[in-house]
Amino acid sequence: MGAESMELSTLDRLLEAELESSFDTVQPDLDFVTRLRRRLSGNEQIVLEPRSPATAFVLVALGLFTGALLVRILRRLR
Repeated sequence: MGAESMELSTLDRLLEAELESSFDTVQPDLDFVTRLRRRLSGNEQIVLEPRSPATAFVLVALGLFTGALLVRILRRLR
Protein backbone atom coordinates (compact mmCIF):
# COMPACT_ATOMS: atom_id res chain seq x y z
CA MET A 1 0.00 0.00 0.00
CA GLY A 2 2.97 2.31 0.52
CA ALA A 3 3.87 2.11 -3.18
CA GLU A 4 0.31 3.02 -4.17
CA SER A 5 0.28 6.12 -1.98
CA MET A 6 3.70 7.14 -3.31
CA GLU A 7 2.49 6.63 -6.89
CA LEU A 8 -0.64 8.64 -6.16
CA SER A 9 1.32 11.51 -4.67
CA THR A 10 3.59 11.49 -7.75
CA LEU A 11 0.53 11.65 -10.00
CA ASP A 12 -0.87 14.43 -7.83
CA ARG A 13 2.35 16.42 -8.16
CA LEU A 14 2.42 15.88 -11.93
CA LEU A 15 -1.20 16.96 -12.26
CA GLU A 16 -0.60 20.00 -10.07
CA ALA A 17 2.45 20.98 -12.12
CA GLU A 18 0.51 20.58 -15.36
CA LEU A 19 -2.38 22.69 -14.08
CA GLU A 20 -0.03 25.34 -12.71
CA SER A 21 1.65 25.71 -16.09
CA SER A 22 -1.67 25.76 -17.94
CA PHE A 23 -3.33 28.60 -16.03
CA ASP A 24 -2.26 32.15 -15.30
CA THR A 25 -1.99 33.15 -11.65
CA VAL A 26 -4.63 35.70 -10.71
CA GLN A 27 -4.37 38.06 -7.77
CA PRO A 28 -7.91 38.92 -6.65
CA ASP A 29 -8.86 42.45 -5.70
CA LEU A 30 -8.74 42.45 -1.90
CA ASP A 31 -11.48 45.09 -1.61
CA PHE A 32 -13.81 42.97 -3.72
CA VAL A 33 -13.05 39.82 -1.72
CA THR A 34 -13.60 41.65 1.57
CA ARG A 35 -16.93 43.11 0.43
CA LEU A 36 -18.05 39.74 -0.95
CA ARG A 37 -17.14 37.95 2.29
CA ARG A 38 -19.04 40.56 4.30
CA ARG A 39 -22.11 40.28 2.06
CA LEU A 40 -22.12 36.47 2.06
CA SER A 41 -21.61 36.08 5.79
CA GLY A 42 -23.81 38.99 6.86
CA ASN A 43 -27.38 38.75 8.08
CA GLU A 44 -28.64 41.31 5.62
CA GLN A 45 -32.08 40.64 4.27
CA ILE A 46 -32.70 40.76 0.56
CA VAL A 47 -35.92 42.52 -0.28
CA LEU A 48 -37.46 42.04 -3.69
CA GLU A 49 -39.68 44.71 -5.11
CA PRO A 50 -43.22 43.46 -5.62
CA ARG A 51 -44.18 42.85 -9.22
CA SER A 52 -46.94 45.10 -10.44
CA PRO A 53 -50.20 43.49 -11.59
CA ALA A 54 -49.73 45.08 -15.01
CA THR A 55 -46.42 43.26 -15.51
CA ALA A 56 -47.99 39.95 -14.49
CA PHE A 57 -50.88 40.55 -16.91
CA VAL A 58 -48.53 41.35 -19.79
CA LEU A 59 -46.46 38.22 -19.11
CA VAL A 60 -49.53 35.96 -19.01
CA ALA A 61 -50.99 37.57 -22.15
CA LEU A 62 -47.69 37.20 -23.98
CA GLY A 63 -47.48 33.52 -22.97
CA LEU A 64 -51.03 32.82 -24.16
CA PHE A 65 -50.44 34.64 -27.44
CA THR A 66 -47.20 32.75 -28.06
CA GLY A 67 -48.88 29.44 -27.28
CA ALA A 68 -51.81 30.16 -29.61
CA LEU A 69 -49.44 31.25 -32.37
CA LEU A 70 -47.38 28.08 -31.96
CA VAL A 71 -50.52 25.90 -32.15
CA ARG A 72 -51.66 27.70 -35.31
CA ILE A 73 -48.26 27.29 -36.98
CA LEU A 74 -48.08 23.59 -36.08
CA ARG A 75 -51.59 22.98 -37.47
CA ARG A 76 -50.67 24.61 -40.78
CA LEU A 77 -47.56 22.46 -41.09
CA ARG A 78 -49.59 19.25 -40.97
